[in-house]
Amino acid sequence: MAQYPENIAILYNPNPDGTLLHEDHAGLTTKQNLEIIAIQTNLGEGGCAGNKENLKERLETSLNPDGTLKLEIVIIIEDLSSQIPGTDFITTYDFQSTTVEVYVNGIKEKDKTILTDKSFQLNPALESGDDLEVKYLRKY
Repeated sequence: MAQYPENIAILYNPNPDGTLLHEDHAGLTTKQNLEIIAIQTNLGEGGCAGNKENLKERLETSLNPDGTLKLEIVIIIEDLSSQIPGTDFITTYDFQSTTVEVYVNGIKEKDKTILTDKSFQLNPALESGDDLEVKYLRKY
């Protein structure tokens, strides 16, 4: 049984004189084959499943420079109270329009009109003293 991906396999190379330190040739070959098959199974058919050419490309797409995962889905919660009074409001980021939730004075508004990828409208107009919070999935 392969050690990968749970552990890194310990494989022994032959001595310079051609003899093996720990296993016979057939045993070493079998062990290497099991590890290679485990890696291939992990990567998937075609070398790398998906639309990237190789594992390096897949990792570069998925990871930030510091090695942390890139977040494809980011929930944004913004206080837009500074834009009151008015009817039209602009978010900091583009949003996925079906995910926009608007709260006026802590109560979820059901009636809103999406104007653009980062703006929406409320009627009637909000007045000074009202609080406006919006929650949405950021669009990339």
